[in-house]
Amino acid sequence: MANKKKSNKSSKATPNPALKIDLAETAVSKWMIHPKFSLAEVATAQGLTLRELLLLFKSREELLSYYYESRWVLFQTLKDQVPNYDDYTVEEKLSNLFYSLIDLMSPQKDFVRKTAHTPLFCGFRKAFQKEIRTIFSGKEVSNTTKVAMATPAVEFLWVSFLGVLRYWISDTSSEGENTAALIDKGVAVVAELATNSFGDKVIDLGRFLLREFPLSKEWGAK
Repeated sequence: MANKKKSNKSSKATPNPALKIDLAETAVSKWMIHPKFSLAEVATAQGLTLRELLLLFKSREELLSYYYESRWVLFQTLKDQVPNYDDYTVEEKLSNLFYSLIDLMSPQKDFVRKTAHTPLFCGFRKAFQKEIRTIFSGKEVSNTTKVAMATPAVEFLWVSFLGVLRYWISDTSSEGENTAALIDKGVAVVAELATNSFGDKVIDLGRFLLREFPLSKEWGAK
């Protein structure tokens, strides 16, 4: 009986997420020593050949950018491990987001200080805004806030996070307690505004006034 030929078709193996994260963190360590580190150094440190590394990352910039992207990979992993996360309030979800991201960047704080204002950080911003929109899509969020989340509120929260990040970078308090206080107070205010129906009531009043007292009418006209 003739032996059946085995298929020569091969599929690309999915890159190991943990390996990619390790490579990015190694690259950050190398960058802190010398910004012009070689990819071969990173590959050797992780037991890879340069060719194997280049199959995953084409340049130093791509590798360093992935460091910030990998914070979201780790964040999603942590979030998936939280029991009943979907039942969390907006305030709890925001607190979890801010604290988790700060914690995940803590080991490379000096790198963040030097690169958070560079193009390496661009992908991080998009992921942050996407997560914020997810958080503010819940039932407890007022209709006004859901409309505002289209752009203005998302941008406001991004700027707020940058403020927290910059404060954390220079925070010299014991175990970052001042940063923690800033997060707690800021998140509480944002959550209150998001879930409060005051904004909805203001809009309803405005619609009523425009309908019953059109601007085309002169005030006090007899």
